[in-house]
Amino acid sequence: MHSYTRIRHSLNKQASVTNGGLFCKVLAAFLVSALLLAIFASADAVPVFPLTFTLLAINGVLSIYGQLEAIRALSPLHYISFLFCYLFMSLMPILQIGYKIDPVFNFHEVVLLTSVAGLIFTLFGFVSIRDLKNKVPVIRELVTHETASAEERPNYILLAGLVLAFSLATALIFHRSLFTSRDAFGYAVAGAFGDKTTGGALAGFLMQTPFFGAAMGLRTSLLKRDKFWIATFSVLLLVSLVINNPLITSRFKLAGLIFFFVDYFFRGKRIKLLIGVLVLGISLAPMFQIFRYEGTTYRDTTYGDKYISTDYDAFQMICYTFLTVDRNGVSWGSNLVGAVLFWVPRSMWREKPEPSSFEIYYTAHRYKEVGTNNLSVPLMIEGYYAFSWVGLCLISMVYWWGITRLYLRSLRSSDSLVFVLRCVVTGVVLIVLRGPLVIGSTALIGNFAAALLAWRVFREWKPRLVRGTRKLGLSRMGRLARAVPQGLES
Repeated sequence: MHSYTRIRHSLNKQASVTNGGLFCKVLAAFLVSALLLAIFASADAVPVFPLTFTLLAINGVLSIYGQLEAIRALSPLHYISFLFCYLFMSLMPILQIGYKIDPVFNFHEVVLLTSVAGLIFTLFGFVSIRDLKNKVPVIRELVTHETASAEERPNYILLAGLVLAFSLATALIFHRSLFTSRDAFGYAVAGAFGDKTTGGALAGFLMQTPFFGAAMGLRTSLLKRDKFWIATFSVLLLVSLVINNPLITSRFKLAGLIFFFVDYFFRGKRIKLLIGVLVLGISLAPMFQIFRYEGTTYRDTTYGDKYISTDYDAFQMICYTFLTVDRNGVSWGSNLVGAVLFWVPRSMWREKPEPSSFEIYYTAHRYKEVGTNNLSVPLMIEGYYAFSWVGLCLISMVYWWGITRLYLRSLRSSDSLVFVLRCVVTGVVLIVLRGPLVIGSTALIGNFAAALLAWRVFREWKPRLVRGTRKLGLSRMGRLARAVPQGLES
């Protein structure tokens, strides 16, 4: 046990040097400056909402700390989660309250409760990242020295056939709406599969299997330097991107595919690249609004006031959820059951609960023109809508515990199915957190089913971890490998 403690101390010291660096300092300075500028821009509202602004500022500071620790831990799951807390539960709400963009902000007590709900969710993440901080440096050395071990006879032909077959099936079913708009494509999905929610999951499975399969084939063929298959899967990857084009694919789903590719292709070792892609996506996201309906122009983008009111409406919708529960009471879990069992056809389950966003829409519509029932219902408030504050705390705890366990298990091998699941979750985590839960469930299950099919077709082997010997030596590395499970499970 003494050797384990000594190795852990050494790795912690090394990690603090190699993973802090200029990048984290610049990022921290930028995030703190943005938070201070937002408070300054909303200075007139601070005396009206003193406690709310205090809680929002605390949430922002904790979220910044969480992002920095997630970078040091090389965890994209935790980084994106804390970025959500920073943007949706701190920075944007400060601007929204300051600019008085929503009539719900006239209910001061509701606004305060919303800031408390956001802070509770972030606090559970703070506990999670503190726990992760003490565990990850031990296994990072194994990840650093891991070399992928490709199978002797990968199923290139079978995987390429799967990708091509699903691509052709997608083109055949949706050939009339593949290059129209997101709204028109949504109607085509509902027409092809009957139910819009179930159809969304089936369409995601059909369209994203080619993408996941091409990414897996390309990564392995590059490792084995098979030039023919490198060219083949490069072409198939381009074909899959045509199928998942931005004309019909929502911004969050398109970003999810990119996050998956970065995390999977580089074996979880390029979190800074993923952050760069994330920042670029946030900057360009409003522009993709022009693809939502046919005939839209640049004037229909969400730059300007709409950027902080439409794209970041999570805080406002939490406020309306509090009003909904105050009027109608909690759902006693029906919203969670309906989201988890989204695949059950409504024809077989006539009393199937409506998505929680529908109920929030009815409340919000009493105070303003909403325009759509496709509203943000963040994950933690789904718990509140189900079982009040107890539900909010439970769903927050389960979420942070779940992504932490998934991340730690995925570190054992970047060729494992668990790692694939971790990359899939990395892609949909923003969808799950932003809500509503039924949308997150369809995206998660549809994507994982697609990735699982591609993975099972391509490889039925158990990857092995090749341990480096230059730095630690075989005997010391063996002791470290045996110590890792103890350190992770403690």
